[in-house]
Amino acid sequence: MMSLRRQAGEPESERRARTESRVLGKGLQVLRAVVDSTSPVTLKTIADRSGIPLSTTHRLLEEMELQGWIVHDRESCRIEVAPALIGIAAAISNRYAIEDAVRPVLRDLVAATGETVCLNLIDRAAWRLVTWCVEESTRPLGYRLSEGEMSYLHTGASGRAAMAYLSADDFHQVLRRHGLPRLTKSTITARAKLRSVLTTVRRAGYAYSRGERMAEAVGIAAPIFGVDGTIRGSLLITIPRFRFAVSDKVILARSAIAHATTLGELMPRMRNGN
Repeated sequence: MMSLRRQAGEPESERRARTESRVLGKGLQVLRAVVDSTSPVTLKTIADRSGIPLSTTHRLLEEMELQGWIVHDRESCRIEVAPALIGIAAAISNRYAIEDAVRPVLRDLVAATGETVCLNLIDRAAWRLVTWCVEESTRPLGYRLSEGEMSYLHTGASGRAAMAYLSADDFHQVLRRHGLPRLTKSTITARAKLRSVLTTVRRAGYAYSRGERMAEAVGIAAPIFGVDGTIRGSLLITIPRFRFAVSDKVILARSAIAHATTLGELMPRMRNGN
């Protein structure tokens, strides 16, 4: 039976807007069910918790995956929030309880080094790195990093500290998706050289770069692993080249590694937001 609004000659644009609004509402219900889960969950669990039919939930999650909001592990059939969505949240709020857990670690590293530091997470949907949380240097000159910004994994210390520990399949997915675009004259664009540098990262336990993302910046980054041993991201110290002494590299790297280990222990809280 045709609705009274349609009988009254409701404009097509208004009908379309109402339909899109209903779809958006269902999408937010589904997304909330994923966000509220304390661990990766199945499609059926999400449908049950959101109250949305299974087939509709499946279609909505497929679109969210394409947009990079959720990660769907086909092997385990589990779904969780993607770092890209966390990056969006980072640009909107201060992350409340999560900030309480993470920022003291970053501030301690700033106090120890005097330089800007940032926590980065791998977005496995887009295969890029998300700048998730930044603490600025107290010195008058330094580099400003933007929370929520995305970067390539092969560029700079922050990306390679994470990329070095990807599986072979994931490594090739990154190359197929993005290749090795050049950002500065120092950016690594040859696959053989990249593999060699990543081997060095694994041996040293940290990554080092000069002028690869920003021409006059030095980066030292340590990998961050989740409690399950999976690489999650990196912890970066960024230093203006004029203020960097090569003799300090190992000391800075050790400090980055120690603080990255602490952050790794916080990964469940960072992911689940409690």
